[in-house]
Amino acid sequence: MINNKNKALVVMALVVALSSIGFGMAFGYGGGGIQTGSMSTPTPTPTPTSISIPTPTPTPEVLGAFTGPVIIPTLPANPTQADYQNLLSALMQQLSYLRSLMTGQVAGASTGYQFTHNLQLGDSGEDVTQLQTFLKAQGADIYPEGLITGYFGNLTKLAVQRFQEKYDIAKSGDEGYGYVGPKTRAKINSL
Repeated sequence: MINNKNKALVVMALVVALSSIGFGMAFGYGGGGIQTGSMSTPTPTPTPTSISIPTPTPTPEVLGAFTGPVIIPTLPANPTQADYQNLLSALMQQLSYLRSLMTGQVAGASTGYQFTHNLQLGDSGEDVTQLQTFLKAQGADIYPEGLITGYFGNLTKLAVQRFQEKYDIAKSGDEGYGYVGPKTRAKINSL
């Protein structure tokens, strides 16, 4: 059985994990905090009194069958085991969701955009923005930086090269390597 001190540590570890990937929460603690030492009374546990979270919005389905942000429950003044379990579950779902977004592992990698123009280093505009969005959706192994700037720079070129290698379109030394020409466009449009 998890005691109150361990419950608080689990909750705080999840908060730290969420914070480390850019998800901020503001906690206010009520009560006397965690006490240590040999006492005959149970150790009081910090109780989050308010949590700031973003308003949930519709999001793409994330691999693992979870969709969108989670409403993180607020613990009551005297939380039960079930309250802690609900909080832990919500935090784990949120952490999983945020990690999947950061790694680009979002189901439905196709943007639905049809590429009709060749693209190369130095280009900019909507076609490049859509290309970067597509490459980011392919995952961190293709476009680890995941930047969507609308400018076809070196990072986009490297991502195109990784995509071309993955689908045997071109390799280093080949003409068109890092260039979005007819073969690369056809493959992108087919996905």
